[in-house]
Amino acid sequence: MGAARPVVSSLDEHEEELGREATSTRLAPDRLVGGRRPRIMLAEDDAEMRTLLVDSLARDGYEVIAAENGLQMIEEIRMLLFRGDPMPVDLIVSDERMPGMPGLEFLSILREAEWPTPFILITGFGDEGTHERALQMGASAVFDKPFDIDDLRRTILAVLLGEGSAPAAGGVTTPAPVAH
Repeated sequence: MGAARPVVSSLDEHEEELGREATSTRLAPDRLVGGRRPRIMLAEDDAEMRTLLVDSLARDGYEVIAAENGLQMIEEIRMLLFRGDPMPVDLIVSDERMPGMPGLEFLSILREAEWPTPFILITGFGDEGTHERALQMGASAVFDKPFDIDDLRRTILAVLLGEGSAPAAGGVTTPAPVAH
């Protein structure tokens, strides 16, 4: 059985079915540097959760590239780099426990390669140790499942706008502010 292709979604694909609702509930910045919509890489092995997150983020105006696991994320990023995009994604949202490669292992690879791409970890098995490790490795936030999707949406927007992360809600850990 061949590898599943990732879901790539954007607001353009959903505008007709969403109509005016899409523009009234958008949380994404209109454009980032380079004149394109923000691109989010999403890794989630649960198909229903992945679809829910892709649809929600696409309605917000993001271009979403979805993968089933960390290995597929690496392959998708390689393909984007091969096409000449020096910063293929603006943010990564990844589940922790997935087949092939856990989210924290993927984050470790990113940081070892000195990639500054913001990273948000979601997990159904979060404990204090997981949260601490993720934040020490540079994650912008950690969300325990189940989480409020609106909290995730606000955090994504805050991270992309360079405002750190949104105030923590139940099951969410964000880094402490850094004193200047």
